[in-house]
Amino acid sequence: MANIPSIIPACAVDGYKISPQNATVRTEMETGPARQRRLSASMPTQLSVKWIMQRLEFKVFEAWFKHTIFDGTAWFVMEVDNGMGMTETDCRFVGPYTVELAAKGIYNVSATVEVRNMPVMTPEELGAYLD
Repeated sequence: MANIPSIIPACAVDGYKISPQNATVRTEMETGPARQRRLSASMPTQLSVKWIMQRLEFKVFEAWFKHTIFDGTAWFVMEVDNGMGMTETDCRFVGPYTVELAAKGIYNVSATVEVRNMPVMTPEELGAYLD
């Protein structure tokens, strides 16, 4: 699995958004309360991310996206920031990225990526915090 190139800067704080996907299915009942069940123990989490890149960084990003992760279809390793801190995780682009020219030679690159397994505390770690 490829790593995001080290020349690519960390994601900007502006626009960084974590969106856990719904891991449950809900069935409304004719009478009584609705029933809910878990679909999966491991649902992907979507991240809205933005990178602020200079021309060389963007040039490398475009080529890496096309040739290394096959237009965003392959999984890659990238550091994400959540409650566990900065952690390397398996990611994949949900769709194409978008680019906005911020200034001459400065590019704002935005995308939605999914994280295969967003890191969280273990049940034992949670228990220690709750006790």
